[in-house]
Amino acid sequence: MPPALPGDDEVLRALLRRRDSGDRADGHTIALAVSGGGMRGAYAGGMVHALDDAGLGPAFDVVYGSSAGAYVGAGLLLGSGRGSSHIFFEDMACRAFIDLRRFPRRPLVSLDHLLDDVLVRSKPLHWDRLRDSPVPLRVIATAADDLRPHVLAPTTSAEWKLALRATASIPLLAGPPVELHGRRWIDGSVTEPVPVLRALRDGATHVLALFTRAATELRRGPSGPARWARASTWSRPASG
Repeated sequence: MPPALPGDDEVLRALLRRRDSGDRADGHTIALAVSGGGMRGAYAGGMVHALDDAGLGPAFDVVYGSSAGAYVGAGLLLGSGRGSSHIFFEDMACRAFIDLRRFPRRPLVSLDHLLDDVLVRSKPLHWDRLRDSPVPLRVIATAADDLRPHVLAPTTSAEWKLALRATASIPLLAGPPVELHGRRWIDGSVTEPVPVLRALRDGATHVLALFTRAATELRRGPSGPARWARASTWSRPASG
């Protein structure tokens, strides 16, 4: 282990122990929380690439992602960490994906290009494997009716595609709300850009958070723990 890791490094040690022993029966629930941020997702993509190269991807129990973070998290679950980082500069830094000249007649960002071209031809996303992954991906989206964050629950490959569209859909900028399960959804980053507290509420004992903003840009919620807003990792203290 490097001698000086930011924040609480116990989550990294727990991941390394799982990787090196091949044993996940340690009583922990280790979550990965990947923040959104549009093209800032390139930073999270690079981190996921490093996790994949280090063989730590299979050590997580659950992955949470908002907006671009959901796409990056999906890449880790499917073993394509390299694609999660390279997709931003190889396939998305172009006018086919984002073009200011389209506004206001069409959205600036083309999710059609991403979902129907890039994730089909250049870097295919295997929807069936994502649907059947033993490690769940919790996709965060914002309900248009109450403007609150929710975890989407897709059950088919077609619904998974809608869920990933929904978590990145920003009206005017990236398309209208997406309908799924009788409700309309928009970008998850609007209400829950870094789903760390959600992971803790769901029972995670350790959370590795991938931030796409500098520490100086992060703000602590009124009831959240101070440490996670300043560090790259967080683990729940042992009880007793």
